[in-house]
This record gives sequence, structure tokens and C-alpha cells, in this order.
Amino acid sequence: MDMPSKKARTDPPRQDQIITFSNEDLDGLQVPHDDALVVRLVVANFDIGKILVDTGSSVNVLHLGTFEEIKLGQERLGPAEYSIYGFSGASVQVNGKIDLPVTFGTYPLQKTILTTFMVVDIPFTYSAIIGRPALRDLGAVVSTPHLKMKFPTPTGVGEVRGQQMIARQCYAASLRGTNALAENFSIDSEDPRQRARTIRGEPAEELDSIPLTQDQPERQIRISSLLKGPLRNQMVDFLRANKDMFAWSTRDMPGIPKELAVHKLNVNPALKPVRQKKRNFAVERQTHIKAEVEKLLQAGFIREIWYPEWLSNVVMVKKASGGWRACIDFTDLN
Repeated sequence: MDMPSKKARTDPPRQDQIITFSNEDLDGLQVPHDDALVVRLVVANFDIGKILVDTGSSVNVLHLGTFEEIKLGQERLGPAEYSIYGFSGASVQVNGKIDLPVTFGTYPLQKTILTTFMVVDIPFTYSAIIGRPALRDLGAVVSTPHLKMKFPTPTGVGEVRGQQMIARQCYAASLRGTNALAENFSIDSEDPRQRARTIRGEPAEELDSIPLTQDQPERQIRISSLLKGPLRNQMVDFLRANKDMFAWSTRDMPGIPKELAVHKLNVNPALKPVRQKKRNFAVERQTHIKAEVEKLLQAGFIREIWYPEWLSNVVMVKKASGGWRACIDFTDLN
């Protein structure tokens, strides 16, 4: 994407950090390749995937479909003073522009910059494009062979790794001429564990389901079907005798030692905690959040408090099975 030249912006302050790339940055990549750098970034507190890093674009572009997905509101769009132009030189209609915070990298090696996006409604397979303006403000160095970008932060050199498989999917979709918006605009939908997931092994033999108790036949365990005779009976008797070792819900896990189940943030107690901005969830996620909170309340793991000094949002993570995992900030009852 290109735009007419406007007034020059102030260059970011120079950094004395040295940014380099080595063979270690190639770990996890299929090489050789000519894939584009496609990344996931946090834009306006939303985790958005399929963002193209394009050093040839003189503007940052946000697709109208992505803008509508994150529900920012049309009233926040400001007028665009100029048109932008595609590769063919044809003018692209701009719906408006908006300034949004974009977070690059992971804590503590991360940086958040205010980025001006041009919102457009044209068919392309990416949810957004990060162009030269954002890369300049970030102070980023992009390496296409390594599918990675690095940038200076106050605590060291941060980095954002590209998603090679996603980049290839986007390229294939563009060749097909498709514009599957519901598929391409992934917001909070990717389980990070999928990035390094291998094919799960299957049991070497068939398994039989055995109920642990007669009054609750739905609570079953699985043992090898190859176990026969007295050995099988001994295994079943042993498991049933120790049925209290199995947890079927949060109610079955009281008295967990804190050193095993509690983690703490290394924060300065002299500083005032920061209240997170309230986040709106889709109806499906709200249903799962309410069910999870209700289970924790009934189990006595959490309690309701009023006027908290710090409120943190629930984080929903997609499971491989298709369900949801709710990550909740617990409050000590002691």
C-alpha cells in the first residue's frame, strides 16, 4: 500500500542495543522458504492473528471486517486526508482512520506503540497490515529468512516470531481468490500450544472402560483390554479402593497445598496495582465463564468481594477438544 507523502514525523530515539539474527532464530522453520512474515499481535487489547508485516507498505492497514469484529464503533473512525494505492496503482477507498495501541513481543521484552491504521473494505486474506510507519516507530528490524522481527525495549531486545503455516494458508487463500472473513480474522481463537503440537500417540492396545463406583457409573477409568484373569481383577480392585485419588470436578480437590497450586507475581508492593480495562466477551464465552465461576464458588476456591482495588479479566483459552479453559485470578481466603 502507498500514500502521498505528508510531513515527516519525528524519528524515534536511537538505541544502543545491537540487534542480530543467527541460526538459532531458524529453529522451528521449514527452510528454505519464501513465506511472508505473518504474526499475531495485541491490538486495542484484542489478540489478533493473520497480520502481515509488509516493509513495502507506507501505511498501516486494518480491514473493515477486523474493525467490526473488535467492536470499536464507527464513531471512532476519523476522516482520512488522503487515498492509498494498491500494487497496480489503483486508488483504494479508505473508510476512515483510527489510532490504536499495538503491543509487540511478550513481557518483559515488549513494547506498545500508538499506531495509525487506515480502515479499508477490500478483499484480502489478512486481518491487518503493519507497514513502515509502525516499524519505524517500533525501531524494528525485520528478517524475512528468519521470519522474525526484533526491536529494542528498555529491558533488552524483544522479538515477534512469524507463523509460517498461517502465512502459507493466507497465500493459498489469496491464490484461490477467497475472502473468508470469518476464517481469516482470528481474535482470541488460537491456542498457543497449537504452535508446537505434534500428533498425539494412540494407545498400543484397545482400552476397556471400568466404572469406579456403582452409584456413579459415569465415573469411569480405562485399562488395557489385554489384562485378563486375576491380574485384571487385582487392577480393578486396586483402582476402586483408591477412587478418592481421582478428581472429577473442583469439589474433589480440597486442601491442595499452596506451594503446588499458587503462583505469585513479583511486583513492587509499594506501587498501586493497575486496574485492567473491562473486556466484553461473546455469548458463548460468557456462558463458559459463568459456569466455571459457579463451580469454583461451590468448591470454596474463590469468594465474592466488593470494591476490589484491582480487577483482572478472565482469560479464555481454546482447548484442542473444542472446549474452553478459563484462567481466573484467585483471591486468597486466608
